[in-house]
Amino acid sequence: MAKLGCQCGYVMSNSGFPNEVEGMLVSDKSYDTFSDYVETVVNDCFAHVQAGKLDEWRRKYFDKEHWAVTPGAMLQHLIYKRFRGLSLDPCR
Repeated sequence: MAKLGCQCGYVMSNSGFPNEVEGMLVSDKSYDTFSDYVETVVNDCFAHVQAGKLDEWRRKYFDKEHWAVTPGAMLQHLIYKRFRGLSLDPCR
């Protein structure tokens, strides 16, 4: 947990989560990869839902322990995981 003081007296701290001073960077090239992934995984989910095969989609991306959450929560998990994997965060 770091704090950084400014000459004006403002102190930035990353001790809270979420906070206003930390972020993640993604390169242009990685953003294109990420954007393509989001489109693919969302379209795949929608296609399976329309076909009445949501369980098949869940098996494709998750193990059984994740099946209790909503499709939206599963999509969020997949998208965030991919974003973190492509970020320039040295601590990932």
